[in-house]
Amino acid sequence: MPTYPVHVPRKSYKGSDARKRQSVATRNELASRLERYINAQEAAQTEPHQVLSYGSIAMETGISFDLVSDILYSVDCGSGGLTMFKNVAPRESVRAEERDQ
Repeated sequence: MPTYPVHVPRKSYKGSDARKRQSVATRNELASRLERYINAQEAAQTEPHQVLSYGSIAMETGISFDLVSDILYSVDCGSGGLTMFKNVAPRESVRAEERDQ
């Protein structure tokens, strides 16, 4: 399960190949766009949980499905999207409430 706010990992390239450097820069810009989109969805979430499929993310952002799934796979390792949970209490607070009862 991802932690929020979501951070989408970026790639780096320090070589001298300008084409590879541009490719990595473009991919990182897409990762930033996806990160902003997902965190905005999480901030607006009112339900206890929400599922964002890679297909719906691709349609909403205009980024191809293949790129969305490739970039976001490392966030939740899901094969079809992300599941976000709202207001999940940390284990420590749940244990404290159980002790108080």
